[in-house]
Amino acid sequence: MSIQITPRPEQISTLEHLAKLDREKLASAVAFIGSARPIPLTPGELLQAIARAKIADEDVERIAEQAVSLHGLMHSSGVEAGEIIAALRMAVADSDKSPQWWDDQFSSLLTRLISMPGVRAVSKAASLAYEHMHLFRSARLVTDVRPVFDDDVDDIDGAIISHNLRLEYFGRGGANSLSVTLDTPDLLQLFNQCERALRKANLTKQILMEGKPINATILGGDPEDQETDLPSPPNELMSDG
Repeated sequence: MSIQITPRPEQISTLEHLAKLDREKLASAVAFIGSARPIPLTPGELLQAIARAKIADEDVERIAEQAVSLHGLMHSSGVEAGEIIAALRMAVADSDKSPQWWDDQFSSLLTRLISMPGVRAVSKAASLAYEHMHLFRSARLVTDVRPVFDDDVDDIDGAIISHNLRLEYFGRGGANSLSVTLDTPDLLQLFNQCERALRKANLTKQILMEGKPINATILGGDPEDQETDLPSPPNELMSDG
């Protein structure tokens, strides 16, 4: 065994729950992931594929969570799906004294599950999407009304209405927050930029799905046009892939 896994107690509990599900429904969930077209790219699309097996919502989420998590471990460790599941089974047995609920059929289903192209795509897409220094967590806009008092504080001369944008995000040091004061032009600019981003995303998806030709360029120029002193690779290392 080239990899050792130390599952958390809550993960063992989740796996036991999945092992005790109707095996036909569990197998159907795996099959629906495999037959989903187009291949799922987001957690939501993966959940929709699994839900076709008529499994309870909470179990759909458990299956998806374990599938993406275990595939991520498989990818980062560079070992095969069967080896990951065998190592996990051994770790669970060590902590649970050879559980009766984990049998060969369950191992086979888990191996098939984390080998599905849809699980691989969702896991990889999530990894690419979150390769940033700061990850958005939540946002809230708070509207403030601040009175302007007279010099003697006997009366209110007026009031200022402002907005405070509170951003919460994850960084290298953990959870962080940022507050930014906005006036009306700021709000309109933020609104317009959000609308523009949504339009760009929808247009890009539409063009890619329709297969329209796009004139693309590589930043810095095409490598084939660049002069280089690097030797050409030997013929046996060259391929069309």
